Amino acid sequence: MAPSAAIVGASARTWEACRDKRLEEMIFETTAQALAQAGITRRDVDNVVLAASDELDGRSISSMLTAMPAGAVLKDEVKVTDSGLHGLMLASMRIMSGLYDVSLVVSWSKVSECQPDQVWRGALDPFFSRDIGVIDPIAAGIQATRYASDFHLDPDVFDRVAVKQRERAGKEQPDQDRDFVAYPLRASDYAPWVDGVAAVVVASSSAVANRRFPTKPLWIRGLGWNTGSYHQSERGWG
Repeated sequence: MAPSAAIVGASARTWEACRDKRLEEMIFETTAQALAQAGITRRDVDNVVLAASDELDGRSISSMLTAMPAGAVLKDEVKVTDSGLHGLMLASMRIMSGLYDVSLVVSWSKVSECQPDQVWRGALDPFFSRDIGVIDPIAAGIQATRYASDFHLDPDVFDRVAVKQRERAGKEQPDQDRDFVAYPLRASDYAPWVDGVAAVVVASSSAVANRRFPTKPLWIRGLGWNTGSYHQSERGWG
């Protein structure tokens, strides 16, 4: 029977335009917190998965500097050039392969040192799509319009959802700016830009059985994803 994978420790930290810490310091602090929550040390980790973007980090092969504070020194380390969720999926599949017992996943972004919109626009087709620049916030506005139309919703529903989500997170409600950024979305409907790091410890079923982790394991019951067309004109906005 193939091993199962469970999350046994996690930490996520955000900073509002953090300029008093290096990215490596932010990664180290968050990673240390995740290991502490799992009740283990770096010695107990047999592989590390990094999820980051060289473009957003502002340097090629950025893992040369970030792998060490992420705990990957002399460890089996692999990098996913995509979101932290893809890193969690890769770590889970590594655990399920039976070759590893404890995986550490670390992902980050320090947007205060880059221009994300320029990075995203650079990923578009240079001949047709880049000059139009259908990236967030425009892309989100188009999708929201389609969603509201398909389900016959009042566009104000997005304002109400944004308020509710901030209340759940214990965040202060921003001053309401009634001007649209990309109809039907206003500035307060979008998540704020923050510098952030997230780290997750994933363990195999055998590791959970043989160790006493302080927190109750959160078992991963399924994984799935798909890839759409590169060209936006071929994608469904629903």
